[in-house]
Amino acid sequence: MSYELYLHDDNGVCVVDDHSTLSPRTQTGGLIKIATKITDPETGEERIELGNREANLNITTNYSKHFPFRKLHCVEAGTVIPWLEHIVSMYGTKQHVSDPPDPNDYWQPTKGNVGYCLSIILSWCKQHPKATITIYQ
Repeated sequence: MSYELYLHDDNGVCVVDDHSTLSPRTQTGGLIKIATKITDPETGEERIELGNREANLNITTNYSKHFPFRKLHCVEAGTVIPWLEHIVSMYGTKQHVSDPPDPNDYWQPTKGNVGYCLSIILSWCKQHPKATITIYQ
């Protein structure tokens, strides 16, 4: 199961700074939508088009062990910046630190994985403080 998080304003889903600077390109517990699958209407062939910069993040519900993501639903982004900054500073952003260690398991509900995910949401909130956060499950 997962949460689907969006930041949106009167113009639709917010456009954020390019995700290509983030590493790895797959977000812990979900994908940062940096690519879009396009189907050619004439040939039916599928291709990947890079460069989607929408504030849309898929997050595993496993992470709710460390953070109540549903509390972000219908909240103005700017109002949660101090809270997210606090949580990110407590959890850090070092990914894949589990006990026992499993360097490939980004689904693990570790504080570092959650902190990394929240750091992305935090950066979006700072870019669009008047936007509304919406979460679907």
